[in-house]
Amino acid sequence: MKKIFCSTGFFFIALFIFAETNMQINKEMYVKENLRLRSEESTASSVVAVMRVGSKVKILELGKEEIIDSIRSNWVKIEVLNGKSKSGDVIKKGTKGWCFGGYLSDYVGRFDYIDLSNRDFKIQKIQFKNDRDAAAWEKLAGLYFVGSPHKTISEPKEIDTPWGKDYGFGLGCHSVSYENGTWIHGGDGEAEEFELESISPDKTVFLMKNRYYSQTWKIDGEYLYINNNPYYKITGPDCYKRFLKQFIKNYNDAVFKYRRDVSKLTEKLETVPYEILKALATGDVKAYSKYVNKKSAVNLKIGDYMENTNFSYQNLLAETEDVKRAFDFMKSDLITHANVIDSIQPTINEFVETTTEEFEKEYTDANVLVEYLFNEYEQIEMFFKIDGNNVILVGLKEYSVFRP
Repeated sequence: MKKIFCSTGFFFIALFIFAETNMQINKEMYVKENLRLRSEESTASSVVAVMRVGSKVKILELGKEEIIDSIRSNWVKIEVLNGKSKSGDVIKKGTKGWCFGGYLSDYVGRFDYIDLSNRDFKIQKIQFKNDRDAAAWEKLAGLYFVGSPHKTISEPKEIDTPWGKDYGFGLGCHSVSYENGTWIHGGDGEAEEFELESISPDKTVFLMKNRYYSQTWKIDGEYLYINNNPYYKITGPDCYKRFLKQFIKNYNDAVFKYRRDVSKLTEKLETVPYEILKALATGDVKAYSKYVNKKSAVNLKIGDYMENTNFSYQNLLAETEDVKRAFDFMKSDLITHANVIDSIQPTINEFVETTTEEFEKEYTDANVLVEYLFNEYEQIEMFFKIDGNNVILVGLKEYSVFRP
C-alpha cells in the first residue's frame, strides 16, 4: 500500500509541473506577469527592475533550468526592447538582466496588465446632504466619455475613486462626482457645480440647479444625457469597469490574428519604418520614395493639412510643388520630436490609434501596421504590405495637435 501511495503521490506532483521549453537565443518574447529583472540567475540576486506585463524582451543567453511555482523553465539573460515598470515608468531600452523564462510568452495582449476583477471594488462611506443625493449617487457618480464609447484608447491610468481602485482616461473623459453636498461635472480642464433639486420616481431624470441656470440630466441605458448631450458611462459604482471589460475582450479578439506572427515580421521591419520616419522628419523626399508602392499612389494623411497629399511614385521623383509643400508641413510637425527619433520604439500590429476595422476597410493591400507614438496627441501610422522579402509602404497617417 505504501508503494502504491508513493507512486500515486509522484504522479500528482508531476501533473502540476508545467514545462516551458520554448526559450531560444535571439527570440523576442513578452512578459506575461509582472516579473523581476535580476542581476544574476537566482531569486536571491538583486532586482534591476520589475517589468510590467506586456514588456517586450529579447533572449541573449540561456541559463540554468529550474522549477518555480510548478513551472519548469530556464533562467534567461534578456535585453529590454520596449518595456515599462510595474508603476508604469519606461524601462530604458537595452537594459539587461536575468529573469525566469517561465513567465515569458510568445504573445501577450496590449492590455493584459489591467486588472479586470472586482476585488478592489469597495464603496467608501459618503456623507450625503439628503436622501435625494444618496438615491442619485450610485446612478450618476462615475467616469464618462463625451458621446459614444471610444473605439481606440490610450493607456488607462489606475486611479482611486469612491468605489475603489479603478482606471481613468485622458482627453475626452468626464466625471460626475459628489462632495460636501455638491454635484460636480468635470472634464477637459473645466468643472461645474450643481445641487440636485428633484429626482423622478424611477431614478432616471434629475433636475440640477446652480445660481445661474438649471439642467435636466436623464439616464437612458448606458448613457447620461445632460441637456440632451450624450455621455457614455465608462465605470462607476453601478457598472464597475464595464467599458474596459468589454473593450479589452473585443480588442483581443480582433487583434490576435495580426499579433500571432509579429515576431516573424520584426526582422523585416527593423529598418524600413525608421528610414521613412527619418526622411519625413528631414523632408527628404528621395529617401522616402525608396519605400513606397511604385504601382499606385500613396496617400499621406497629414493631420489637418488641406492640400493634395495623394502622390504617385513619379510625383515623388519629380518633387513637384505640392509634394514639397506637403513634406515641409510634415517636417514642421516632426521637428519637435527630432531628438527622440533615434530612440523611439514603434509598435507593430498593436492597433493603438487605428482599429482593425478601419485597417481592413481603408488599407486593403496592407497586412502590417507600424505606429510611432510620440505622446497621447501626436503619432505617425504606417501601413505596409509585406510580400516575401519586399516591404512596401501603401499608406501613411500623421496626426499632431500641437504645432510650433
